[in-house]
Amino acid sequence: ATDLVTRAHAAGAKALIGIGGAKYGGGGDGGNGATSGFEISTSAAYQATFINNIVTLMQTYGFDGVDINWEQIVTSDNANFTSFIGNLRTKLNSINPNLLLTMAPETKGNGGRPDLLAQVYADLNQINIQTYIMSGPYCGWVTWYNSPLNNGGLTFPSGGPLPSIPTSIADYTGLGIPQSKLAMGIQFDSAVWIGGSGTSTGGVSKPDQSWTYGNGSCATAD
Repeated sequence: ATDLVTRAHAAGAKALIGIGGAKYGGGGDGGNGATSGFEISTSAAYQATFINNIVTLMQTYGFDGVDINWEQIVTSDNANFTSFIGNLRTKLNSINPNLLLTMAPETKGNGGRPDLLAQVYADLNQINIQTYIMSGPYCGWVTWYNSPLNNGGLTFPSGGPLPSIPTSIADYTGLGIPQSKLAMGIQFDSAVWIGGSGTSTGGVSKPDQSWTYGNGSCATAD
């Protein structure tokens, strides 16, 4: 961490300490329900200690701020989430108002909570939306891109626009979050569609194709 911060500062860049990840959230996204990391750590009993530990770690290594990655945020987390972000911002300001506080929320379709971010965006320097993993072999879906720059006006067979970066951004700006607070997230790996049947090409080979499940079920492997 010390080497990373030193190199970042030498290059004129900021270094943030990232807290969280999918397995530390709730809502069944790799977490453990009410006993998942963020849900316990931001509760009234532990939140102050959690914030102090984060800030102490940040100061120890000379980071320029904190990035929060809480996946997924469920309705029962609402109060803890908003108080945590507000109290963490207050703690950072007490040290140096220039310290950064950012967040990397999921897209709305993947469990992101733009409604909650709309309540706390003033406390965040930047919201880096995870504008990726926008497709998969899900029931009622079609073949689609992982991180599409636009949807070309295409819709699902059942109606509604196919996801894209602009539609994801609109989920946040539509609730009053300024564009100046938002950034697109980039994923540095790839996804490949293969197999399937019931298409005009004998299998999935191009965007916006519906397919037939061989086992008659929507549940498939990656």
